[in-house]
Amino acid sequence: MTTETIQPLVKARIRRWRDVRSGWLVIGPTKLMVYRRRFMRRPEEAGDFEMEGLRTAEPDTASNSVSLTFDRHQGGPANEMFSFPDVRDFETVVSALSGLLQAAEEERKRREEEAARLEREAEERRRQAREAFAADLWQTCEVVWLLTKAGYTMEYAVIAGDWSDARNQYSAVWRQADRLKSAHGIDLSVPLKELDDNIRAETGEEVIRRTGPLLKALSEGVLQTGALWDKWRKEEIAPSAMSPNWNHLPYFLLFAADHFETVLSSQIEDWAGVSKAVSVLSSSSAVLRECFKIDLDSLLEAAESSGGERNAKMIAETTGQIEDALASAFKARPFEYKDPEPLSDGGHNGSLPE
Repeated sequence: MTTETIQPLVKARIRRWRDVRSGWLVIGPTKLMVYRRRFMRRPEEAGDFEMEGLRTAEPDTASNSVSLTFDRHQGGPANEMFSFPDVRDFETVVSALSGLLQAAEEERKRREEEAARLEREAEERRRQAREAFAADLWQTCEVVWLLTKAGYTMEYAVIAGDWSDARNQYSAVWRQADRLKSAHGIDLSVPLKELDDNIRAETGEEVIRRTGPLLKALSEGVLQTGALWDKWRKEEIAPSAMSPNWNHLPYFLLFAADHFETVLSSQIEDWAGVSKAVSVLSSSSAVLRECFKIDLDSLLEAAESSGGERNAKMIAETTGQIEDALASAFKARPFEYKDPEPLSDGGHNGSLPE
């Protein structure tokens, strides 16, 4: 290799470098190369350094020398000392190195700023994806809640002989079922069609009997969470680290069903049914508190107390407050995200499912 092949920015005579007593220092855009002068022959390459690794250049005007520090791929920094026969070569090298270091520092800052910008944009995309995930889940929870409410309210309307309201509630069930099918492919059309003829014929016993399969079909659809997850698996948000997430939806449906079972039982003064439903509500409240960020403990205690006293008015007030709390949650859509931790050997920690 000759001094011309690397398109030098600077070529300066050196008086000494390591064991080289006379030669040339050639500074190019990407490399710094040292050549040993040989009498009557081409200069001999004595060493080279990647400019990318240059970190400092400290000149010493008293000795016309410059000390360079390079980062090495392995080990600590390497120091190299070059001295020059006259001040002109010295100043030429120092000026060139200063410019290269300044340009390298500006490039480093530019890259850091670009990396920071890209990371901010990526984090913003992740934040938006998490909010969209939470919105999708909470919207589904609201649909499940309203569908379950309409189903139980339809039962009470049939028991009370209010067929106008029963038909209205049946229409409400259909609307929510359509939303559920459109969003997630959960199809409740079969049990709904079985209800249709009986609603039209006003056969109360059959309507009540066939409401059970409708709610069972809803439960089975919610339990098949694969389709619910598929929509989000490609997002950079680790959906299982979200709380609530799709694995919590069956627990929410269980709570909804027992809540409206409590309402219906108190309306028909089935106090044994009230006691049973409230007991399940109390045991499942931890899921709503920990996963859905809804604390209903005090209201459930009030409902349990009212049930024990067979106080239908107080139960109605308490369950109404529970429904208000849920309505607020549907608007606020609270959620929590925790970066997933790697599973240790042996796996399950016995906590609520993710």
